[in-house]
Amino acid sequence: MRARGADMGSTYLKGERALERLGDVTELICIEAEKKGLDQERRLVLDGLMERMGGAISERNIKKAKELVLALLTDVLDYEPRRAKFVMNNHLNKNAGWD
Repeated sequence: MRARGADMGSTYLKGERALERLGDVTELICIEAEKKGLDQERRLVLDGLMERMGGAISERNIKKAKELVLALLTDVLDYEPRRAKFVMNNHLNKNAGWD
C-alpha cells in the first residue's frame, strides 16, 4: 500500500503527506531547541521562522515549508547545511520507516 500523497516513481512524499511530515519535523526542531535553550536572538529567529512556517502550511506551499525547515535546522540548531538537508530529506523519504 503506498503512502497517501506519495508518488509511485519517487521515494519522497508529496502533497498533504509531505506537509504533515514537515510539520512533524518542525515540532521536533522546536522540542530540541527548547531542550538546548536559546538566547534572545535565536528565540526571535525561531519565532519569526515559526510564524512563516504557519503561513507556508496554511498555503500548502511545500517548497516554502522545506526552505523554512532548512532555516530552522541551520539558524536555530546550528546544523551544517548538508546535514540539515539530509535530515529534512530523511523525514520526507517514504521508505525511512517513520510510519
